[in-house]
Amino acid sequence: MKRPNKLATPAVLASLLLAPASTRAAEWHELGPAPMAHGGTGRISAIAAHPDDADVLFAGAATGGVWKYDGEHWTPLTDELPAAAIGAVAIAPSDPQVVYAGTGEANFAPHCYYGLGIYKSTDGGASWVQLAAETFGGRTIARLAVHPADADLVYAAVTTAGGFPTPYSAKGHPGALGPTGVYRSRDGGQTWTQLQDGIATDGATDVRIDPSQPDHVYAAIGSFFGADGNGVYKSTDGGDTWARLSDGLPAEDVGRTSLALAPSAPERVYALISAAANPTHPYNADTLGIYVSPDGGDSWSRTDPGNFQTGFGGYMSTIAVDPRDPEAVIAGGMSLLRSTNGGANYDTITPQHVDMHAIVYDADQRLVVGDDGGVHRSVDNGDSWTAINAELGVIQFYPSVSLHPTDRDFFLGGLQDNGTTRRDSSGAWAKVMGADGGYTALHPDQPDVVFAQIQHTANLYKSTDGGLSFDLSASGIPSSDRDAFFNPTVFDPNDANVLLYGTQRIYRSTDQGESWTAITEDLTDGGPLAAVRSIAWAPSNSEVLYAATTDGKLLISSDAGETWSETLTDLSDWSRVSRDIVVAPWDEDTAFVGVPRFGVDQVLKTTDRGASWSSMDGDLPDLPVNAIDVFRSEDGDEFVFVGTDRDVYISCDDGGHWTPIDDSGVPDTMVIEVRYQAQFDRLIVVTQGRGAWEFADVGPKEWLEICASDGGDDDDGDDDDGDDDDDGDDDDDGDDDDDDGGDDDDGDDDSGDDDDSGDDDNDSGDDDDDSGDDDDASHVGDTTDATSSTNANPPRELTSGCGCRGAPAPSRGVWLLGLAAIAARRASRRRRMPS
Repeated sequence: MKRPNKLATPAVLASLLLAPASTRAAEWHELGPAPMAHGGTGRISAIAAHPDDADVLFAGAATGGVWKYDGEHWTPLTDELPAAAIGAVAIAPSDPQVVYAGTGEANFAPHCYYGLGIYKSTDGGASWVQLAAETFGGRTIARLAVHPADADLVYAAVTTAGGFPTPYSAKGHPGALGPTGVYRSRDGGQTWTQLQDGIATDGATDVRIDPSQPDHVYAAIGSFFGADGNGVYKSTDGGDTWARLSDGLPAEDVGRTSLALAPSAPERVYALISAAANPTHPYNADTLGIYVSPDGGDSWSRTDPGNFQTGFGGYMSTIAVDPRDPEAVIAGGMSLLRSTNGGANYDTITPQHVDMHAIVYDADQRLVVGDDGGVHRSVDNGDSWTAINAELGVIQFYPSVSLHPTDRDFFLGGLQDNGTTRRDSSGAWAKVMGADGGYTALHPDQPDVVFAQIQHTANLYKSTDGGLSFDLSASGIPSSDRDAFFNPTVFDPNDANVLLYGTQRIYRSTDQGESWTAITEDLTDGGPLAAVRSIAWAPSNSEVLYAATTDGKLLISSDAGETWSETLTDLSDWSRVSRDIVVAPWDEDTAFVGVPRFGVDQVLKTTDRGASWSSMDGDLPDLPVNAIDVFRSEDGDEFVFVGTDRDVYISCDDGGHWTPIDDSGVPDTMVIEVRYQAQFDRLIVVTQGRGAWEFADVGPKEWLEICASDGGDDDDGDDDDGDDDDDGDDDDDGDDDDDDGGDDDDGDDDSGDDDDSGDDDNDSGDDDDDSGDDDDASHVGDTTDATSSTNANPPRELTSGCGCRGAPAPSRGVWLLGLAAIAARRASRRRRMPS
């Protein structure tokens, strides 16, 4: 079946996403973890320290938004803004009330997502506006640098989103391949100009201002897969013109580059440079060296820290200099290194978690780092460390979580570089396995029998005590098989002795995982990154199975997996999705599929076992759908739940109309799993960036009311009609916020605990030979000043064409999910938290 492209205008998206909150908003509960019992939390990609107040830090989470630290606790600041992926945070030195955050995480892995512009606060983070959605939508901000004396003069390093070999994690956003490079704004982020005179416009990975001579600006062009323009550049006229620095720097095979200036002697410049990655086998981005210039970049010498990025130079690359000593440099890769003699030698000072992404010094000269386990601080320049993650709820779950049939407190789920975690009746989350936690599977009748895994094939473990301890359970599965980073593992719903496991082929166990046998040949087209990413079993008939592959196939088996036929061959995929297929419990011939990509039909349904498919998109906003679940009540009412890149929706009329059910509840982030448990009358929502959430005490009657009310009045005192009042625009911060869319210019156990897995977690680096997706997104935006969209709220319309798969490119302003109108969305809305 040929699926038509679809397109939603910014005005349409604004009208939908400004819809009133659901009447049941008070029923949302955050389940955590925030953080886990050992103090770890999710990935922090950026940190900014207040120049005067040592208690104040701002952190950007990978897909958890911007947070503020007050010396004891963290508070989320941007839960209602449309892009949760944060790549850069900067505080204006001349006015610390002014804070900028660049969206999109520039760490080049398939789980490092696209951005939607730049956020700005003029009141220390109390309120925010969204800027430059049209200019930068679909790409990422790697660094922001603010002029030391002018809070309105800002530089941005802009690059593509992550993935192999294309901007895979942009999910088909038409801005994915838009302009990159170094940009400058002279009006506080309202408008931006791409700087081109003497500097390449390939992906920029860093930009730094000399605080003693602010017209001297350094930039790194560091396209992950290499580019002719990659290198270090310097401007002496505030960015108008640039010169490439070359004396002593490598000229070939240059990948991502990170820069640091010594605050006490800015003429001393450091550059951490990694090799260019191979698009199909990207684990070869080794450390080329740390290069040091004593004379403002005129000459450089190489120092040798060793290959401390271990092939993942695109994913983890950060460097800083001690403000008190220009010879004391701190560099982050998989480990954290320190030199006290300008790079003559290095020692390792890694905190409790590996994979470094951000390094700063606070106002008391304490060393603070952001890594895959959260934020860690040292009072002795790295000799000892303390985790400061209290209430920092930015855990990134992977699908799939296992839920207990009778114990509503039990959860077992895999996490990005934080292992597998188990939640008990006290609400505490404990790490039970290390590395990257993947698929979990719970025996339907004996809940003490559970399976969990770490990344890559044959790393499957079984527990018979509810997840307290695990033993390897992969006999018969060769580790050489390909994988989608994780391997889907599912129980037969009618015979719990039988399980299936996916690589590029399907394996079956008939003895609860003690042994495995391949029952298929390769189900993919045989590409080096192609594998089965998702398997779904029909609850009413174990003979009927569905599977999806990373190369775009949807397959069906009617004989319990022995043979398979293709039902779709161009299914737009994202390899970290594995809860995107569900077979109706009431009918083995009816199945639903979510499609995690922009500009296509995002919810598909078949009622004839894949012979034909129809779209259920209705008025669903054009958002990638990552997860889906269905439920039929005793009265025959059918409910479809979907988790998107930002919201959770329900349809009670077979996709004709969709109602958002996460307003005043789940923060706007990537929803990776939705599970309705009828026995508990609750919806479980699992996110990749803000942990797990529960929508409690909601049964069929309440779901019908939600669909009928289309949100209703949430009685929170704010204006729910989507118009211009009471939406947070007038924040009395001294800024004219009407411009917010207007005329703008792992080898070890990272926690230190015993993970019982027997695995060496330093295979972490996490990044992932999974996708070979083809992002044909057209370029949008231009290389001159651009503006963000204005608030608008017309009826929804769909137009033909999109910026992907060869269709006509959209006009500027189309597709931009950012939108200032969404950014202003009821900042005062309240969320009920657990007691």
